Amino acid sequence: MLRGFANDANTVRAVTAGADRSLLMRDQYLQLIERMEFALSHQLVLDDVHRLLHTDRYWHVLDMDSATPRPYPLVNAEIESRMAALTEAADELAARIALWSGPEGWHTTVLDTNVLVRVEPPWQVPWPQIVGRDCVRLVIPLRVIEELEKLKYTNDTKVRQVVRKLVPQLESKLLDNGSDPIRLDPKITLEVPVEPGLRDRPIHADEEILTTCESILQFTGRQELTLVTDDTGMHLQARARGIATKRVPDEFKRTLDEVSDPS
Repeated sequence: MLRGFANDANTVRAVTAGADRSLLMRDQYLQLIERMEFALSHQLVLDDVHRLLHTDRYWHVLDMDSATPRPYPLVNAEIESRMAALTEAADELAARIALWSGPEGWHTTVLDTNVLVRVEPPWQVPWPQIVGRDCVRLVIPLRVIEELEKLKYTNDTKVRQVVRKLVPQLESKLLDNGSDPIRLDPKITLEVPVEPGLRDRPIHADEEILTTCESILQFTGRQELTLVTDDTGMHLQARARGIATKRVPDEFKRTLDEVSDPS
């Protein structure tokens, strides 16, 4: 869609109408912007739509009339700028879709922090049995990794011991495999997707984990997803956002003398 709009913007520049060329270009460009606003408002956050389309120069184009000095360069420069921005946005969108998408037919399963602390290591758990799918793509949000790093210094001795053993194991597997998913067995993969550039980092970890789930659903066209968590509050928040959740059966949890609940 974004590349199509970029092509449409380029077509507007082909207008030839003598002395009225600039005003005709302006009108056709503004009509295109209106169509883009309507279409993109169903795909993107409204603030992102305004940021993409409503530049400072856009408002000058909107106010343009026959008395505006050098009208053609003004409109042409704005069209070229939006063509570049739309193409860049299309490239970024394609990259996000590739990042968040799993193999066709695989069920995406996002792991909450408490699951990694309270449950056996991911490579020792029969995830297809737990989520009821043949092939499972395990996703650990980057924020979960950061929360585990903080728990290495918790006052809870048992939690600290578990995390200090688990984190190096995860690090070894992840770093040795580059950016590709780790294949735990023929039907289970594990990965920590990381978007390039700056990221929005809410104060509360739960918020970012839920946003990760929503990003996967948004950029994969609602590919099947389950958030696995042992936190009742997280279950309630996720269900309110339309995110399916599950708990890990007690038989796969660490024994009580091995670990207590993390704060």
